[in-house]
Amino acid sequence: MKKLLFILSSMISLTYANECANIDTKTREIMSKNQINGIAIAIINNNKVEYCNYGYTDKIKKVPITNKSIFEIASITKTFTAQMAVIAASNNKLDLDASVTKYIPELAANESYTHINNKELLSHVAGLPFKYTDTVTESELLATAIQNKPNHSPESYYQYSNLSITLASISLTRIYHTNYENLLKKLVLNPLGMKYTSMNISPKNQNLIVTGYGKDNNPTKLMTMGITRSAGGLKSNTYDLARYLQFQMNRENSQFKNVLEIVHKNYYCLDKDGTSQQLSWEYHTMNALSEQFLPNANYANILEPREVPTTCKTTENGFIDKTGNSPGMSSYIGYIKDHGVGVVILSSKGYQPDVVNLGRYILKTTINQSKPPL
Repeated sequence: MKKLLFILSSMISLTYANECANIDTKTREIMSKNQINGIAIAIINNNKVEYCNYGYTDKIKKVPITNKSIFEIASITKTFTAQMAVIAASNNKLDLDASVTKYIPELAANESYTHINNKELLSHVAGLPFKYTDTVTESELLATAIQNKPNHSPESYYQYSNLSITLASISLTRIYHTNYENLLKKLVLNPLGMKYTSMNISPKNQNLIVTGYGKDNNPTKLMTMGITRSAGGLKSNTYDLARYLQFQMNRENSQFKNVLEIVHKNYYCLDKDGTSQQLSWEYHTMNALSEQFLPNANYANILEPREVPTTCKTTENGFIDKTGNSPGMSSYIGYIKDHGVGVVILSSKGYQPDVVNLGRYILKTTINQSKPPL
């Protein structure tokens, strides 16, 4: 493990001097247009990382953003939950294709849940709604879930769902007999050496917290998501997330090789042009890099609900990404494996589709400026 972390740290310390210069004009343009106070960016190119930091952690204190500045990463949290689920599956503790009622027997009181499995939950095709009645405890959430029938049959309809991810995480915590935070540290954060990523920011890192701002440009509080924290409660920085993204990109050389191959398989077609749903990540054709991202009606930076097509174009060499949103912050993480290019963006303004557009612009610009990986 020490050898693995040493190699990764060595890769992260190397940088390309021109990556930030290549995106500077576009980044400042988007910040000005959307009145974004601070943005932290990490660009990965052939295992070399450059950090591009803009603005301040707070409008009043004017502390400059760095690669250690901590933001809410919101729904990027879902990718961690998916990775833990596949680790559990690889250890024969979780069957992704078994009914969720095997792990959460209470749900069997509603027959609909006997037909839903964890793969469908992690792929947003279980027929469950995006948002759910506010609940504080696991028992409250399950009691509410039992009273509601899913809107669609499994695998027939895509509906981005925080409830789906939460149910998958409850399966995990019951299997391992621990809470989500402890399990995350054990299975992902500690093995990858991610020291700044957590649900609750430690006292020693309080000075690194970035203030988020809503659409009205007023400061917002960090989210307290309670039992649904596995769907969007993590806080992190570009320093840690660059490390995390490198493991996704270099999975052949990773201790998580088999796990990540399962996570990044295209399970469900989301449109006939080739967009596909992986386990909490999305796969897109290269054409999407040049298209304007269109958020859903609530500007949640997620895809609109839709029927799952029965046929879909098979495409290769596309890109994989995930968006995140909270009332005061927007985030993006994505990569093009065949080009060895990836990007992480953390922004201190909530519900900003342009953060997705910036991320895809950076991916496209970086591959146009660089050579393919050896």
